[in-house]
Amino acid sequence: ALMANSYWGFRFASSLAQARQMVVHGHILVNGEKVNIPSFNVNIGDVVALREKSQKNEMFRDNFLSNILNVYP
Repeated sequence: ALMANSYWGFRFASSLAQARQMVVHGHILVNGEKVNIPSFNVNIGDVVALREKSQKNEMFRDNFLSNILNVYP
């Protein structure tokens, strides 16, 4: 699956455009490495995470909590 599509599909971003921007701006790690290419292929078993610094961002935190609580806009 493509990186931006996966991130949006997991609901860590509120839109596909936001997911792409998060990837391009370097907020996303795959297997501990920063990824900034939205078309990066994510494979089964890859660990996708927010950078530690990005975890403090209120918008990202709200998107994550909405996902955990299954509260979708």
